[in-house]
Amino acid sequence: MSLSPKKFVDIDIRHHVSKGVSSIRDKAALLSTETAITLADLVANYNNYYHLTGADALDSTKFANINAFQSQYAVSSIDEFDKLYNVYDGGTTIVNFVTTKKYVDVFFNNGGNKLIILTNITDTSYPTVVNSLANELIVVAYTGTQAIVKTTAKTREQSSTVYGINRKLLLMSVSVATDADIVEDAIYKYSAKPEDVMSIAAYLTNINIYGTDSIHMYSFTAEQSSTIVDDDTLFDTLSDNDINFDVYLSNAIRAYGGNTKSGKDLVNEFVLIVMQQTVTDAVITALTDKLKNEQGLSSIKTVMSNELAKYVTNGYLNTSAIWTDPDYTVSYNNETYTVVEQNTALPLGYRIKILPYSSLTPEDRQARKTPPIYLAVSDSYGIKKVTINGKVF
Repeated sequence: MSLSPKKFVDIDIRHHVSKGVSSIRDKAALLSTETAITLADLVANYNNYYHLTGADALDSTKFANINAFQSQYAVSSIDEFDKLYNVYDGGTTIVNFVTTKKYVDVFFNNGGNKLIILTNITDTSYPTVVNSLANELIVVAYTGTQAIVKTTAKTREQSSTVYGINRKLLLMSVSVATDADIVEDAIYKYSAKPEDVMSIAAYLTNINIYGTDSIHMYSFTAEQSSTIVDDDTLFDTLSDNDINFDVYLSNAIRAYGGNTKSGKDLVNEFVLIVMQQTVTDAVITALTDKLKNEQGLSSIKTVMSNELAKYVTNGYLNTSAIWTDPDYTVSYNNETYTVVEQNTALPLGYRIKILPYSSLTPEDRQARKTPPIYLAVSDSYGIKKVTINGKVF
């Protein structure tokens, strides 16, 4: 189980040694109900595949269980998966991980990057496993009962422990178009074959967060799929219910929809989660310089601005937005502060508001708190509010 980044900000920042911020989110998680391999055999296959011998070879006894190993070593190709999981028996006959292989094949055949595959997952353990995944594993698919994905997403939506940086986008396959429920952080795909949902995972693992104009919508992406929607009524029903599907358009099978089950652009939601993670990492890295007082707050604002500028470069943040809602105000220690006034332009694509150091009470200072930090960020679909709290000084 990994520690929440809040622990580093709130309690003991001196032990954080990272000096850089990584934007790489090139892995998706595939949770599988299949069990046809032991930890010892999996590690042995890994050593054989990568020709690791002697002191370089991995020792299966160093891992608490099979998931402890799997969570550290991603699969990068169909061939690697087949060899590691004994999928074939000396030829073309599939003997192990029949269902998992279907998901793996769709992922890599659609250009997916890397997969963290966790086996031995059950409908009962699925919610707990999802909650335990590293923050960097944002996109999660499941080979088991798909209804549990919706239940888990709804539970996480109500949880006070699920916030910006540890949100997940849970992929769910459906074969009916009539589910009109709004579900945060769930992404539905309509198909006769559940494994087709992996085309979405493949797309998201290839997003270049620190690229130039690299953020584009998922809809209309050419991909491989087994189910093509060519009926107007079905098309409209799926679209109205924010369920992704495939159509044949411009001489190719293409994705259509591009939304989460709550109607938000799925690429923007993915990038928003990554942005909150990298901004948090940037602030934590700045804290290793032992910042203090107003100068420290200024340094935090600078590193945040530098990080957010990268999301303008990649095309995620919109620099032509105007805050049209009523004044965005916050209350802290019985004082009211304005973050953004109505009709204020956001030419940078964001607005950072750090409350003054004087807003802290003596008790806050004794607890080494920093004043709350508020962000208003504008993407192509609207302006979002983000709050950062922590103990810094």
